[in-house]
Amino acid sequence: MMVKVSPSAPERGSISLLTIGMALALLLVGYGIVASSAIHLQRVATQALTEDLAVRAAAAVDETTYLAAGGGMPIVSAEVAQEALAAHLVALGDDIPPDFHIVMLHTDANGVQVRAASTATPPFLPEFLWPVELKAHAAATFVATGATVERDAKGG
Repeated sequence: MMVKVSPSAPERGSISLLTIGMALALLLVGYGIVASSAIHLQRVATQALTEDLAVRAAAAVDETTYLAAGGGMPIVSAEVAQEALAAHLVALGDDIPPDFHIVMLHTDANGVQVRAASTATPPFLPEFLWPVELKAHAAATFVATGATVERDAKGG
């Protein structure tokens, strides 16, 4: 079956709906790229801050207390590590990602583990509409530096 179109019939129609639809699709794709990039950057910032906090907590080592106790115990107590983290967060001020909080802080004889979380929202959207929870985990391990004790010539 063949359909014949009369050559004298004028074509009528408008491409404005097609143009508007394609422009809207292009805007949505562009927004998707911007939103995912913003969330990714906040995830990277959350992970970097968590790693920084783990190193700060591990740096709060009190060698004299550890050596006096004879080893085998956590090198950094949870209280000292928590104080170091709180002091560092206060020093950072407004440079902390929104809604950043420490979920877990664990210290043992090997090192310090920190887990943190924050919430990201794509730009130009209200916070309640599409929040994304970001989680980060970092650990700092204590490594012996190979320090040696020299003895005097008498073997003492």
